[in-house]
Amino acid sequence: MAYQREILELIERAANEDWTSLSLNRYQLVDLPRQLSQLTNLTILKVIGNELTSLPPEITKLPNLTHLDLKGNKLTNLPPQLGNLTNLNCLVLRNNQLTNVPTEFSRLTNLTDLDLSGNQLTRLPTNVTKLTNLSRLYLGRNRLGSLPPEIAN
Repeated sequence: MAYQREILELIERAANEDWTSLSLNRYQLVDLPRQLSQLTNLTILKVIGNELTSLPPEITKLPNLTHLDLKGNKLTNLPPQLGNLTNLNCLVLRNNQLTNVPTEFSRLTNLTDLDLSGNQLTRLPTNVTKLTNLSRLYLGRNRLGSLPPEIAN
């Protein structure tokens, strides 16, 4: 990968300088580098417009994340460990290829914004209804035939 060295240098700099925000947008990434797990002070991570098809479970080694933006990738599934990022208040998964949402999402109780638009969802799991702090839920451009009745709560 042409950008590999540049990304690793960027991550090393972010670690040395204690960055709280990092953007890895449009690098044609197919995988997230393992070194990313060193950035435990990150509160904002944007990995927009890459070629990711999955996320490594190591993403949960970023416990301070409050904003995770993964729009415009090729994600087909999410690791259940994503539910361990309990400080998240904004999760953007727009324009991927997701067909389901892990049941562990119900642990993301601090989420206020969840964008699942532009995916391949055919149903919304009832676990999303447990996200009681959710104030914005985007579901457009999916294959949803109906919503769980609990969503009204």
